[in-house]
Amino acid sequence: MYGSRTKLTSGISGTIYSAGDSHFAAAIVQMSGHSYCISAWSNSQKNFKALGKAVNTWFNKNRS
Repeated sequence: MYGSRTKLTSGISGTIYSAGDSHFAAAIVQMSGHSYCISAWSNSQKNFKALGKAVNTWFNKNRS
């Protein structure tokens, strides 16, 4: 993991480059030779961990 760990990336693994504050988080995730980007803006980070996990699960199931 490079950069600060954010709630958006706290539930996923791989090589992660992330940045964020109390209303925003963005990350580039590299895993098994594939990369993807996640970003989110909100008044609260309450659901960011669940969002990060959902995106990670989708990419793991749908990569070619």
